[in-house]
Amino acid sequence: MLNQAKANVPVKITLEMCNKIATDFLIKWVQVTYKPTQPTHDQHTTPKCYLKNFSNGESFIYHKVKRNHTNDEDLQKEFNRPLPLSKATVVRDFYTVKSGIEPMLVEKLIYMKEIEDYYTKIYNRLIDTNVEYLEEEEHLRLLMFLLSLHCRTPKQFELFFSTIPEENHFEMDKIKEDYKAYHLLEILPRVINAHGNKRIAIATITDSSEFITSDNPVLFVDKEENIKNHVFDEQFNESNGIIIPIDPKHCCILSNAPIDKKNLGFEFSRKRISRIDIDIKTVQRINHLMVFSADKYFFGSENYIKGFFTLWKLKK
Repeated sequence: MLNQAKANVPVKITLEMCNKIATDFLIKWVQVTYKPTQPTHDQHTTPKCYLKNFSNGESFIYHKVKRNHTNDEDLQKEFNRPLPLSKATVVRDFYTVKSGIEPMLVEKLIYMKEIEDYYTKIYNRLIDTNVEYLEEEEHLRLLMFLLSLHCRTPKQFELFFSTIPEENHFEMDKIKEDYKAYHLLEILPRVINAHGNKRIAIATITDSSEFITSDNPVLFVDKEENIKNHVFDEQFNESNGIIIPIDPKHCCILSNAPIDKKNLGFEFSRKRISRIDIDIKTVQRINHLMVFSADKYFFGSENYIKGFFTLWKLKK
């Protein structure tokens, strides 16, 4: 779909490249005989294909609600009730389009078919230590998926709505409806454009520690490692780095600077995958950032999420 770049010649991700996938899809869709898509009302604001990698291959996932607990017994009861993946981060009709001929345009025709369906293959390449490069389209698909994890959440929707001037609040219902498509067609391409040329690293944990994740799993951080997720415009700030845990033992890092270890004294193209090892010290820093990023829920493996939050009495 996208012309491959010549070897060793960086190609800047542009808004046109981001929009091309959406445009090609829409043209292809309207050219076929239209048949209404079967509606799905229970919609995942963090997709199952992402969360399943934190579920140890099971059909359920261990979670913790972001709240204070009055006692340890209350905390343990919550840990002992794993959540079915089919129910995790579900909001009824969150992406359903009320206007137009296809209510499932966002949920099924774009998110499921054009973004989520590509993730499993790309994820497997990310964690395969024999893979050194991503092809140009794989790279763009990766950015579309990982950065959409940020743009699509209820937390980010609410942050956008909070920026609406008071004089426009009379049409807030229409703004909320329009944003279901706007966040895909306008916000996500801008975020990709801001960060599309960052270097990619996959960090692998070398000890028994693990990553947790959440319903707001993409971490935007400044140079001092301060989390910037809760300021809407910070997602467009090219100077911010991005950290996304992709399973309990791996996270993806998008960085402007050469990715970390002192022995990496060379320049590499933006499609190259750098691989680094990290230990509990770095893992805990990332997990602490995730605590502050989460909206309502944390997710992780059974043993680690229990241990993490038993030691850390969560404070909002």
